Amino acid sequence: MIYRLVIDTNIFISAVFRDRTPEQVLRVIQAGEAITLSTPDMAAEVNRVLHYPKFRKYYLEIGRTPDELYQDYLSHTEMVMPSTDLDTGDLRDPKDAIILACAVGGKANMIISGDQDLITLGSYRDIAILTPFQFIELVNDRRDKPGGA
Repeated sequence: MIYRLVIDTNIFISAVFRDRTPEQVLRVIQAGEAITLSTPDMAAEVNRVLHYPKFRKYYLEIGRTPDELYQDYLSHTEMVMPSTDLDTGDLRDPKDAIILACAVGGKANMIISGDQDLITLGSYRDIAILTPFQFIELVNDRRDKPGGA
């Protein structure tokens, strides 16, 4: 089973700059065990954030440019049409609706986020909302089972 994931921008950015657990999430994707789902608007946000001036020093450390990292992101991403059929009444932050719309539209299994407003939901329409740590635990548990990936 390949996981279909919607990953919050902050998780991707943390992974790029070698934050241990988010980086493990990225490795699962790069290994082909998961695919990232995104909408054009979400991808544009990733690109915009990657170009923030405050990150320039990190690019020197990792030897990559924002454009190279964005291309890596796109190479592991399936673009989907966001769902317009959402009930966002339970959302504490209306800006999180874009993530739910992507997850529903892309038929995601999971949303990976560090955003407490999303984490507190636990799930949305049977789509689990997990922290990076919870996702890595789930992947490792699956790998440890006979026949696991």
